[in-house]
Amino acid sequence: GIPRKPGMSRDDLISTNAKIVTMVTRSIMEHSKNPIIIVVSNPLDVMTYAVYKASGLPKSRVFGMAGILDTARYRAFLSMALDVSGKDIQAMLLGGHGDTMVPLPRYTTVSGIPVTELIGKEELEAIVERTKKGGGELVKLMGTSAWYAPGAAAAQMVASIVRDEKRIFPCCALLEGEYGQDGIFLGVPVKLGKEGINQLLELKLNEEEMADMKHAANAVRVHEPRHVRHHHVALWRQLALVAHLPRQPEGRALSLIHLCRCRRSTLTRSLCPPLLPPIPQQQHTATALPLYPPY
Repeated sequence: GIPRKPGMSRDDLISTNAKIVTMVTRSIMEHSKNPIIIVVSNPLDVMTYAVYKASGLPKSRVFGMAGILDTARYRAFLSMALDVSGKDIQAMLLGGHGDTMVPLPRYTTVSGIPVTELIGKEELEAIVERTKKGGGELVKLMGTSAWYAPGAAAAQMVASIVRDEKRIFPCCALLEGEYGQDGIFLGVPVKLGKEGINQLLELKLNEEEMADMKHAANAVRVHEPRHVRHHHVALWRQLALVAHLPRQPEGRALSLIHLCRCRRSTLTRSLCPPLLPPIPQQQHTATALPLYPPY
């Protein structure tokens, strides 16, 4: 999809990006019988729903990247405030991407120490608010959406799939009764392996956290139905990574298809073949990725 410009919200991208991701998804399905699709385009929750509908794939093979990026930003701000390494901070954010994200301070620790014992309530709330607006902050500074950190976050998901690591990440996944929601994509913790989402984990949320999840779901439902049926051919340059599992003589091997028209960093070059029709069937090995993406 197209990136944000200064003054734009993620929701401003809905109409245009729904057309783009739907057409791209149909092109993917023409070349791949059973892909795993990681959606990155904004607004993330609605675009993941659009891809799910257009692809006809099972819910375990279509999901979005947002929670890893939001959590990494949250950890970065906490590490600066606490003057500790971000590698020692473990955290989880649920819900939407942006203003409707659901912070979980009681699930945030620093080397096992609850973060609430290390920082005051007001300062922690300020960090949460900055995390919610982190993407907009970068847009104002750079004049466009972030690209490296989202790519690094998506690549962590790809690595877990390639290596069948079964890592637990917050991802935008389809809910069917979990967290009191049905038929909607929201950020929740999932276990990622070679078949995509191996398991969706349902945390025991308190009343305030459940109310925030309901608010996030309502925000997605406002936009979902109207735009996902539109189709349009357009140039697209924001990162999308697709995990395709073709059959090889040696067994099942994973190729990564880079479907974007953008400047490619060393990271994306190491993970993705060039955009060429027809899509080449190549084997690639994911490189080791930092636990904590830079910004």
